[in-house]
Amino acid sequence: MAGDVRVVEDGVEQRRPPSGSVSSWVWLVTGVAIGLGIGVVFFTPSGSNETGQVADVGPPAIAPIDEEDQPGIAQAIPGFPDALVAVSETYTGSLQYALWPVAGELVERPLPAGDFGEVRFDSSGRWLALTTDLPESDGALLLVGNPATISPLVAGVTSFAWHDSYDGVLAYTQEVEGEWLLSVVKANRNPEVVVRGVGIDGRVIAWGDWGWAVQDDTAEEVVLFTSSGDLKTRQQGTVFGSHPSGWIVVVEGDRVSLVSGGGGVQRLDISLGAVGDVVAAVLSPDADLIALVGSQGIKIAPVDGEGEVVVVPRTFDEDQVTWSSDSRFLVVPAARGVLIVDTGGGSLLSTALATSDVKAVAVIALSGSS
Repeated sequence: MAGDVRVVEDGVEQRRPPSGSVSSWVWLVTGVAIGLGIGVVFFTPSGSNETGQVADVGPPAIAPIDEEDQPGIAQAIPGFPDALVAVSETYTGSLQYALWPVAGELVERPLPAGDFGEVRFDSSGRWLALTTDLPESDGALLLVGNPATISPLVAGVTSFAWHDSYDGVLAYTQEVEGEWLLSVVKANRNPEVVVRGVGIDGRVIAWGDWGWAVQDDTAEEVVLFTSSGDLKTRQQGTVFGSHPSGWIVVVEGDRVSLVSGGGGVQRLDISLGAVGDVVAAVLSPDADLIALVGSQGIKIAPVDGEGEVVVVPRTFDEDQVTWSSDSRFLVVPAARGVLIVDTGGGSLLSTALATSDVKAVAVIALSGSS
């Protein structure tokens, strides 16, 4: 892949040697722990995007963000266009919802779930779905709603996924008397079965107007269904999400591909060496950038292979990450708090929610964020 590589890591700031051009992008990383120092390492590529000359200029001084002193996330992180929402686990094992508006104080409230499984926001950031285990039951109880009214929807659920562009529209799977069911539920909360069959074993991971992507863990392949519920094709690898345009992100070994809802494949020239085991992969809203989050770090790269690459070497294990609505900021749950990577320029900051064990994040666009 052509272009520069930037590595952001703890406690050291290193800049590109004077020889060579200086990129117009300045990457900002918002750290995840109070008082944690974060620096930037600039690499001049030499045949690879992950090797090159390094010059050490020492760590920067960084002050943490105190949400109580900030009237809105846009003041704490200049240019951030949306409200930030997150779900975190408390020290007692319960769940807490947080909303930090563009202009306004941080608001937090408990959520009605104890022994929870998955937690996910929808594409608007306004709806929330989570699963909780039921004693002596196959599958989990699925709860759906906005944070103030979330309530049980259906039991025996084995997976679920929000529509990639419509608010509050959910798909989920069940196994009932040996039959595999894929159902959809809209705001009326009346489920409709769209696919059923015997011998199918899979989890719905992504869906949109293009159809559904189901992960078959046994065969290690992605099964694509059309928007009418007909089997379309199968693709080797693991699916990590979809874009409203119809592109589906699939990783197979060390290869990253965009698969269209119709089955076409576009291979991306991106190395996973700095990412490790991928836990999340998501396209920016404008589909120009792809973010890969894994056990060793984050890599953000242009889809067309032209331009700058950023690498953040840190361990991540939560799979719901998101982009800001303007495709500028990547928002990632971390060990403590939320990591925010700014691809548009800025300075180094610490994070909001730095003492929280964040499980899921999303943004709410400005039209309804304050």
